[in-house]
Amino acid sequence: MDFRQIRYFVHVADFRNITRASSILRISQPALSRQMQLLEQELGTKLFHRQGHGLVLTSDGALFLDHCTRLLNQFEEVKGLFQQRRASSELTGTVGVGMPVPMMPMFADPFLGQFAKTYPGIRLRMAEGFSALLHEWLLSGSMDLALLYGMSASKVLVQERLLVEDLFLLAPAQAPFVQSGRPIALHEIGDMPMILPHRPHTLRDLVDQNGFMPSEIIEVDALTLMVELVNQGKGVTLLPGPTLNQVSHSNVAVVPLTDPGMNWDVTLCYSSLRPLSEAALAVHRCVRTEVRRLVMTGRWKARWIAGTEDVLP
Repeated sequence: MDFRQIRYFVHVADFRNITRASSILRISQPALSRQMQLLEQELGTKLFHRQGHGLVLTSDGALFLDHCTRLLNQFEEVKGLFQQRRASSELTGTVGVGMPVPMMPMFADPFLGQFAKTYPGIRLRMAEGFSALLHEWLLSGSMDLALLYGMSASKVLVQERLLVEDLFLLAPAQAPFVQSGRPIALHEIGDMPMILPHRPHTLRDLVDQNGFMPSEIIEVDALTLMVELVNQGKGVTLLPGPTLNQVSHSNVAVVPLTDPGMNWDVTLCYSSLRPLSEAALAVHRCVRTEVRRLVMTGRWKARWIAGTEDVLP
């Protein structure tokens, strides 16, 4: 028995007719009939009964067909795997990927190792920064792709909303509203200063949209310094869920917010002015897939809102 005979048998079983199967397989009817006879002899059983002008599987034939179908499917999977590996190894080039500072520690470690195995010919250049800077990098061509917070509609960026993140208040543990142990509205921080990035920044836009006017704003563009200032009791700040894993100060408390709309979208973006290379398209698919995996496994505290199209298995 060889693989060719198995393929012949499956076709004959599908068509229930030697003539039609031989036409598809481009083999003469006598030759195909002979192969089926040899197969039956080797197995020591009848695989078909004749019925009118066609064939009907015997019980042994049906059992053999089930095993053969699974075997052919496995073969196609293996063949597809190696075709994908060959195509992956042929892709070359450098692709720049940017993302906000809070995302990088969670995203980069699992992503880089797996990507290097899948696409050894592609060199990834990853960078972190605030959304405004990432936006500039995309437009200038310094970056091919970027994950960005809460982008508005743009004619020069192709955007896909992937997920929604809730924002949390980071506050000194001794603050009175922390002691209540309940979620609060933003206005309940009273006269306490807010530590926020310089404009333009999505975080500043969200505070404006909320209608809250802090008594004082301390402008800081470094995440670690923002957290440290909260630790020192200098004020409060707003951070998304993934960042909370990086907060280890005992003097800092995380407080849920009751304000509607205190969340933002995370979008995967690239410039509409420059088509993505094949290498960049591969990176785009892998980034999207990894983000969804992190959300679905609970490592990224967010709600996935994109579809599953083009997400790698």
